[in-house]
Amino acid sequence: MGMISRTMILVVAVAAVAGCDLVRQIDTAAYREFHQSRWTAVVDAYARREVALELPHEPTTPRVCAGLEPAYPRIITQSRMEEEDWERLNEQSRTAVQFVAEMLDVLVSRDTLNLEKLAPQIDNYTLEHGQLRSAWLDQREQAAKAVSDLTGLWQEVWPGNDLGFDLAGDARALSEKIYIKPDQLRSDALAHYHANEYDRLAMVYLDYTPVTTPQPQSHIPADCDDLAVAIRHLEAGLMVRYSMDRAIEQDVARIQDLAGIDLSQTPWNKIEMPSGRYARPRVSAAIARLKLLKYLDELLTDCLDILVGEVERQWGLVWPGNGLETNIFAHAGLAEAILPPDPLAIPTLRK
Repeated sequence: MGMISRTMILVVAVAAVAGCDLVRQIDTAAYREFHQSRWTAVVDAYARREVALELPHEPTTPRVCAGLEPAYPRIITQSRMEEEDWERLNEQSRTAVQFVAEMLDVLVSRDTLNLEKLAPQIDNYTLEHGQLRSAWLDQREQAAKAVSDLTGLWQEVWPGNDLGFDLAGDARALSEKIYIKPDQLRSDALAHYHANEYDRLAMVYLDYTPVTTPQPQSHIPADCDDLAVAIRHLEAGLMVRYSMDRAIEQDVARIQDLAGIDLSQTPWNKIEMPSGRYARPRVSAAIARLKLLKYLDELLTDCLDILVGEVERQWGLVWPGNGLETNIFAHAGLAEAILPPDPLAIPTLRK
């Protein structure tokens, strides 16, 4: 009787363990189906740049996943907030470039009256740009954190799961499926527009020698209005950059000629003012202008980073996976404008 009882207990125990395994398998299958349905909706909304996410009603949410559900729409909310912050930063960069152009004009023309009015605004524009840039970068981190938070919540519910959370990669793959690739005629038109505009800008403003001389004006392909606007604002920034470089060169040459020094070897505080009645005030004025130009140069460089980034973003919307060099500085063989990489594209978020 004792032997039978022990055998029955073993059978019951084995059955219980098998039952637990079966329940776990059923749960993981339900978890996977739940996540896949919600994640697909997130990727679709992200790829289509929708402002909000409507979660599917099916399959129903497993009881233990109730706390996970709000984490999915939060990803889209944070991503759209990041895009809004970028748009504000881009708009401020365009305005700041206009201000730098005005400042450069009064400096070159020695318009002291307007210089006194405009100069105090340099710090305001620089501060505002820095704040907006920091806000955008912080919001990009928040968008990536929303994905990381979802990953962490799933680890609590299903430790060691093999679910995927590569938002940027999944959205890119989806875009390739839903994006209607341009026919040969449109591809040729877009490629010609890119080649002509980039060669023209690089030749005029960046001392670049293209293989063939570009046309002074390009035909803008259909549905490229936002791209054309972004390129136009970039050209304005490059024009100011070119003019500022010439102004700096002139003042450097004036100081070196009148003071008889090599500025590349002489710190500002080591410059000995010439004693001549003609030379001394001109050297003094040139030094003051160069110091102001230095501050303007830093602001303009930061703004150009954003203007370049906006043109690259618009190319990605008009022609995803185009394979073109859309950074004008890289196109001209110069150092690229640098923006920090998107944290959503960091491989640690991928499975």
